[in-house]
Amino acid sequence: MLEKPKLRLALPERVLNDILGRHLVAFLRRDAGTHLELIRQERGPLMQSEVMIWLADPNQTRPDPGFAMTRPQRLACVDFQACIAKRYARERRLPTSLVDLHDYMLVQQADISASALFSPWNALVDSRRSAVTRVHSQQWAMELVKHAACVGLMPNYITHLDANLQSLPTLFTQPMRQSIWLSCAPLSAQREDVVGLVALIQAAFEERRQWFLPNDGE
Repeated sequence: MLEKPKLRLALPERVLNDILGRHLVAFLRRDAGTHLELIRQERGPLMQSEVMIWLADPNQTRPDPGFAMTRPQRLACVDFQACIAKRYARERRLPTSLVDLHDYMLVQQADISASALFSPWNALVDSRRSAVTRVHSQQWAMELVKHAACVGLMPNYITHLDANLQSLPTLFTQPMRQSIWLSCAPLSAQREDVVGLVALIQAAFEERRQWFLPNDGE
């Protein structure tokens, strides 16, 4: 088998797990000789990779990471809302205001607490001296929401991934949103494997277009 150049994909864990996981498995199944390296990158881009996906403020201008990159393409704009498990929503009145959350534990994700984009939610969490659980992954946050009667901030599309979850759209008046961006390293952008991976990523987001807010361009 001929040695292939490394294909590095830097991306946020949430994007990998929620949107691209199944497509990447199919990508590797089609070509077992691919030398793929997945690099976790929540904000950024932090290092030059053949393909880079990152999260940013929707109003942020083009990043200047200190290395060359192709013109970024905005893949999606994601709305975030507090979520509760439907089983607990049926047992008691559905929370419609922040006051209604006094009887619920909040679950806080590390990447959300570190971002000013989520300041309304973070201010609510920070105002509490108890009844808060902090976790390092969205998967754990989902488990606590579903099985421990917690309320957590999630991408609004999470209800498409898990029918047991329900969003609470009336809790916050200020929108909390993130854009998902895509770019490539210019010197490898025309490589066959890079072109194929980019096409797969674009198709995965297009397939889920109804999950996201309207995309008003790059």
